[in-house]
Amino acid sequence: PSPAPREPTALTRPRAAVHARAGAIHSAQRSSPERGSGLRRAAWGLVVLAVAVGAGLALDDRLRALVGIEVAQGPEIQQAQPEDKVVWLTRSEPRWFSVVVEGADPEQPPQMRWYLNDVLVAEGTTMWEYDPAKNLQDLTSHGEVRFLLGTGRLPGQSHIWATQTAAKDLSPVLQSASYKPGSTITAAVGDTVVIEVDAIDPDGSPLTYTWRVDGKRVGGNAPRLELQARRDAKITLAISDGGAVVSSSWGLAIGSGKP
Repeated sequence: PSPAPREPTALTRPRAAVHARAGAIHSAQRSSPERGSGLRRAAWGLVVLAVAVGAGLALDDRLRALVGIEVAQGPEIQQAQPEDKVVWLTRSEPRWFSVVVEGADPEQPPQMRWYLNDVLVAEGTTMWEYDPAKNLQDLTSHGEVRFLLGTGRLPGQSHIWATQTAAKDLSPVLQSASYKPGSTITAAVGDTVVIEVDAIDPDGSPLTYTWRVDGKRVGGNAPRLELQARRDAKITLAISDGGAVVSSSWGLAIGSGKP
């Protein structure tokens, strides 16, 4: 005896609908030869759609309308605030950004990430506040705030605001340093360690340099620090234009190597 037919599943139903539509086009092609070439192209397109549906790929609204099927949608961004496409950010005023997400499972919320110029600033929330005290050093004259939902690769899963910031509102920029900020400098006891930095201020304001070793101020107001290695320590530098500050730090580890 022949096996009993299987009950269509959520995956096979859309695929069957696509194949049925392709079959109808082939029938129409036989009855109307003059439309053969166009119908053949349409039939092949639907076969491709059937393969896509069978593989579980997402279809946009136009493709769903073409094949006459409904495919469940994942969560999507429906609204975003501010509505402006370009947002001005300053060193004195905070700014809120938010989105409305629909279609999400409250028990299994999708991944949500906020970026300011490629710097991850928040996760797992539909709202983020630009805070100059925390985020000023990540600003550029022309940048962006980006919200990603899930992978951020499908329609309705990302929203971008372009940002602009006046030069007078930008923080100093550390362009280079003799040791990479965040790294550990290895030196022997008694060795001389020299750290030099190159920094600019976008609007040309004069800069001040504050060096500290384990919290105690050392050196002078200069982009260069020279000290004797005596013990493991933490070295920090704060560069200010009189309003905004950009900070860097290095570790100092006593070992056998030269700096």
